[in-house]
Amino acid sequence: MKHLNGLRIAAFLLIAASVSCDKSKPELDKAKQELKDVSAQRDNAKMQLELSEGKLAEAQKRISDLEAAAQASAAEKAAAPASGKGAKGKKAKTAKAKRSHKKRH
Repeated sequence: MKHLNGLRIAAFLLIAASVSCDKSKPELDKAKQELKDVSAQRDNAKMQLELSEGKLAEAQKRISDLEAAAQASAAEKAAAPASGKGAKGKKAKTAKAKRSHKKRH
């Protein structure tokens, strides 16, 4: 009888364990699904971050290129009036000399 009671207790514990596992199985499945969802959101956020960082680097390069071009243009403009006046003055002197030379002859 003791042996029979032990089997009954073991069977009862086995049934109780399987019932409790069945109750926790939906919770486990729900937790697994939440983990998948959070992992997918994390991966999506990482991808967006990488894309944004790439776009930012490209924009910074464009800004640097534009700043360099603007500085070069400003340097050319600063140098152009000085050489332009000299050329204009030289042409004016040459033209004036030609006119005065024609008047003499």
